[in-house]
Amino acid sequence: MIVGLLKNTKSLRSSNYGRPHTRRAQLFEEVGDGDKLGARRLFDLIEEVGRDEKARNTIASITAISAPLGVLLDNQHGLFGVLEYNSFQCNLVNPFMKEELILRSATWVPFLFAFAGWVMSYIQLVADEFWYVPVRDIKPWRVLYGISAFSALYWLSGWLDYRQVDPNMINLILSSLAVAGFCYFDFTKAGLFLSLVTAISGPLVEIGLSGIGLYQYSHADVFKIASWIPAVYFLGGSAVGNLTRYLYRR
Repeated sequence: MIVGLLKNTKSLRSSNYGRPHTRRAQLFEEVGDGDKLGARRLFDLIEEVGRDEKARNTIASITAISAPLGVLLDNQHGLFGVLEYNSFQCNLVNPFMKEELILRSATWVPFLFAFAGWVMSYIQLVADEFWYVPVRDIKPWRVLYGISAFSALYWLSGWLDYRQVDPNMINLILSSLAVAGFCYFDFTKAGLFLSLVTAISGPLVEIGLSGIGLYQYSHADVFKIASWIPAVYFLGGSAVGNLTRYLYRR
């Protein structure tokens, strides 16, 4: 499904959200298309976003939001037993029911998600300008529903793994929902780029972390991780991306 989206990137609507185009980006557009300008244009845009005070404030906000939100999401996998942490565990017991855990994570998780939020928000702002995503205010409900859909997919992945559903079936279900969510909440070239980067880099980071023994998947089926986790990360790109756009345009 994701391959199909890549083959049709020219048909992706570019009518959403984005940063306001700066004079530098407008000049680039007048000179010619982005492909001819190559890496130089990309590096200029990265530098430009870094100098934009509003962009820096937006990225800082996403970084701060990602830390607690990441713990809540990770906790869903922890409580379902998807993950087993081997060190730096952080467990919180229900004060009214001593045998019931309400939080099962690790102390380094918020820092990891905060870093991910920083990188993803930066990428989104640069990608929106690189692909000239026209500026239009994004509705708060779209942002809220997008984050909710991502959280629901996170929960569903944990529940399906807990029920020991066949990994191939989990992949089919989660991939279908992730692609549908992207098409509904985003459907831009810049958004697709961020989702793909997240779906690739996220699992690679997890492979590294599990490889050094920080944690392990209870039902790992490929490279010590679950083969369905890229689908969850893929939809996370749209959730974080739209929140970045919304905060930047406020």
